[in-house]
Amino acid sequence: MKSPEELVRGFFEAWNQRDVETIRALAHEDVEYVNPPMALEPGTRHGRDELVRVCEAQWDVLDSVTLERVESRKDAHFSVQMLRGTIPGSEA
Repeated sequence: MKSPEELVRGFFEAWNQRDVETIRALAHEDVEYVNPPMALEPGTRHGRDELVRVCEAQWDVLDSVTLERVESRKDAHFSVQMLRGTIPGSEA
């Protein structure tokens, strides 16, 4: 069984590969995906289908993302603390 951190890192690897099947396989059926208000796709998503939809929307805008820091919490939830993305055609 994968640790929560391994699942989070696996999700972002699958995200970069546009691998919907792996994203679905890694996500619990009741997955909750939360983006902050300033994100490209702000808000909270519930379930695998909504998770895939937000990923597909982000793929239209971002080439790749780099997970720079993940923090473990005692309650076994993880917080992605730093995530960087590149926009096609940008130098940043």
